[in-house]
Amino acid sequence: MKTGLVLRRPFFVGVIHLKPLPAAPHFDGSLEIVVNAAVADAQVYERGGADAVFIENFGDTPFFEAGVGPETVTAMAVAGRAVREAIGLPVGSNGQVCIRTTRGGPEILP
Repeated sequence: MKTGLVLRRPFFVGVIHLKPLPAAPHFDGSLEIVVNAAVADAQVYERGGADAVFIENFGDTPFFEAGVGPETVTAMAVAGRAVREAIGLPVGSNGQVCIRTTRGGPEILP
């Protein structure tokens, strides 16, 4: 595994959009499927020359205004660890950026 990022231009970060996680409206009941898909995507990015990968829970849409629960954080940690163990690239993550449309335009929720 790389111990740090070597900044070069262009810098390629592959984004892994996780399938719906536990507690998400469209979760299919199998965290194993989520993790296997994330690992497969990460391996494709690595073979394709990515410098790093980033996982996020975009598959959880529509997002809850209250934010993410512990089951989402745990599932993201499980997927992130599996990705980190499967590839030799740095791995980052981000959980739910919830945006709703208001009469005045988009509003980012805390």
